[in-house]
Amino acid sequence: MAVSILDSKPHLQTQPQAASLADLRPASVSVLTLNPSPKPVRRLVVLIPNLEMDEMEVARRIWELASPPHLAVLFLALCADSVDEPRIRRRLATLTALTHDERIAIETRLEFGRNWIAKIKAVLREDDIVVCYAGHTTGWNRAPIDRALDERGVSVWTLKGLEMNTAQARRKPFAEFLFWSVSLAIIAVFLWFQIRVLTISEGWAQNTLLYISVPIEIGLLWLWHTISM
Repeated sequence: MAVSILDSKPHLQTQPQAASLADLRPASVSVLTLNPSPKPVRRLVVLIPNLEMDEMEVARRIWELASPPHLAVLFLALCADSVDEPRIRRRLATLTALTHDERIAIETRLEFGRNWIAKIKAVLREDDIVVCYAGHTTGWNRAPIDRALDERGVSVWTLKGLEMNTAQARRKPFAEFLFWSVSLAIIAVFLWFQIRVLTISEGWAQNTLLYISVPIEIGLLWLWHTISM
């Protein structure tokens, strides 16, 4: 694969072609396919986590997947902290340059927040397949992102054999403290309310207030988790 970062000549890119999943995967690329789509694939949505990675190897893998069938590529990154934005933008630019090919239409997109699932679904099209990496997790319980997407009916390819430093996936101390402080505060407030209900009311009123408070508490915890992740 020839890569030219300094080449300033315009390149004509072919229109992305449609290909079936059976035609896409080169023998040299080790992937796990989840929830395969019956529809032709025209674009790879490649997730770029905020982890240390071998950018050259990542670009090579994506090129092997996209080049033979002339698929379009969207590099999608998520930035949870503005401090990391310049580094993530540099990484997207580097991956674009390394994957450069006249046959591949490449786009990059940087989203802000922590909710990978919501950001992916916002850009996903019917003819897309998501490409992620083994070890990429999401959510408060650090669930594998390929499994989380598969549960939502999204077609996923998981690249195997890429070394990534998961230490950066951990929250910064203040963000960790804030997340757990708010979560525990919600639990404490509703626990206090439920104890008060048990002491000042009886019968159907007591049961009604308790039954109402539980789904509200769960809903608030879920909302805070969604916002903070």
